[in-house]
Amino acid sequence: MKTLMPWFCSAFTIVFLLVPASGSRGALRLHGQAKVPALATPRFSPNLQSAIAPHINSVQLFLGGELVDQLTIGTKAKRYSLKIAGQGFDPAAKVVIDGMKARVLSATAVEVDAILRGGPLMFPGEVGLHVVNSDGETSNKAVLEIVSDPSVLSIAAVSPNFGPSGTQVTITGNGFSNKGNHVRLLMRATDVVGVTPELDSSDTRTIVFNLPEFVCPPCTLSVPPCEAPCYALNPGDYEIFVINDKGMSNGVDLLVSSPDGPIGFWGEQGLSVEVTDTDVTISGACFVGQIPETLVTDAMGNFNIGGTITPMIGPIGQARPATYQGTIAGKTMTFSITETLSGSSSTIGPFTVTFGKQVFVVHPCA
Repeated sequence: MKTLMPWFCSAFTIVFLLVPASGSRGALRLHGQAKVPALATPRFSPNLQSAIAPHINSVQLFLGGELVDQLTIGTKAKRYSLKIAGQGFDPAAKVVIDGMKARVLSATAVEVDAILRGGPLMFPGEVGLHVVNSDGETSNKAVLEIVSDPSVLSIAAVSPNFGPSGTQVTITGNGFSNKGNHVRLLMRATDVVGVTPELDSSDTRTIVFNLPEFVCPPCTLSVPPCEAPCYALNPGDYEIFVINDKGMSNGVDLLVSSPDGPIGFWGEQGLSVEVTDTDVTISGACFVGQIPETLVTDAMGNFNIGGTITPMIGPIGQARPATYQGTIAGKTMTFSITETLSGSSSTIGPFTVTFGKQVFVVHPCA
């Protein structure tokens, strides 16, 4: 597509109007631990906080005090603030966004609050955020998305919001072009981005396409295109965007499931199990369960995994340790939950759920 802007390239430049990092002090996605150059040497004496490498666990983005998902073109950068949670930060830590510094309001070992600097955001795409300690040690990268104004280009809904490759998906919204749209798929766990071939929208409000088996790197849309190979669309949790000559839309969740599980939705009346490539969420009539890893079975289809269970009776209770034990046979999963509390244990189940069935659970006990 000849009219696409160069923000598809990996060498992305954003006009944040922030202070350069080399100057004087002023539930997002995360990459692995950033490496410090071999020649970098600490400028300050070691301390207890810097003994732990800085690591970002989560970033909350606020616009005028309200929690938002993404940065928006045309909005002044200085209206955005950040709350960064993690570990190993020091009191003099800096927040660096694509090589530019934000203004740090406060910093502790586990949290940094900061405000962006500058005027209106100019270009769509993504920017990387790091926390840099006073000794120069740098955290892993968190990614912030910059999207078009919703009145110009936005997604309102995706239906269905899960399915394997080949599933027909309908995106509704506004600002789609008659020709030259692409769907950008961002895999949450790895930050790998792929784009589809060109997609049409006859009414500029809907795009209908089949989830592809392969997607290509964004640089293949540049002019001239790069020669990077396309790759398989792996099962997992994605955020999808529409990109065209108007910019990039907001992102919406989409779960690309395995053809036969376990990644995907499992359900029966009053019970839902969502398996992604990074975790498992179980919703029952009076409880919510969480497993902080994907579901993996042995050769016999059995699993035994630790997690938590939270009662949904009256005021929401505290998460309690629990073990999820069960079996997957074809498109049927059977499992029980054993909760251990104060030296005693109790088991609920067995539950049986069917693959490919999405159930929306209402908690009648809450």
